[in-house]
Amino acid sequence: MVRLLFAGSEKHVDVDIDNLRSLYLSELQELCDCEAQMIGVLPNIAISTGSAELRKAIRQQLEIAVLHQQQLAAILQRNCVSPTSGADQVMLALVKRAERIVDNLPDRDLRDAALVAVLRRIGHNQIAAYHAVEVTVHTPLPSGCQLRGDAGQR
Repeated sequence: MVRLLFAGSEKHVDVDIDNLRSLYLSELQELCDCEAQMIGVLPNIAISTGSAELRKAIRQQLEIAVLHQQQLAAILQRNCVSPTSGADQVMLALVKRAERIVDNLPDRDLRDAALVAVLRRIGHNQIAAYHAVEVTVHTPLPSGCQLRGDAGQR
């Protein structure tokens, strides 16, 4: 579902994915949620790591996630779509896994290794999600269908 925002109102309307534009916007919503979930979990992961090098890498990734989330939200808002309506269920499961690792593994080295593994899985999920959006951007849109944003400029 894509939630459309009508100009001048806070009213949300559910719209079925029935064309490439709505698919593209739905995928962007999930990506926006994916980045938001990263923003929510990375600070706690960084604090729990025993390695200063890993902590630094996680904080750098957090900065990137903030930038990506802002860019995705801006594209969605320019297309009158709520950036908070999509829910990336795969990312949600991976974030919960990371939280369980932080909460349940007292050995720092083991915890760091487990966190690196889950962060790699999160990274692969993000790559797959961005590739899914890329496919919709490079698929010709039906005549009369236009997007407003950085992707495609059609």
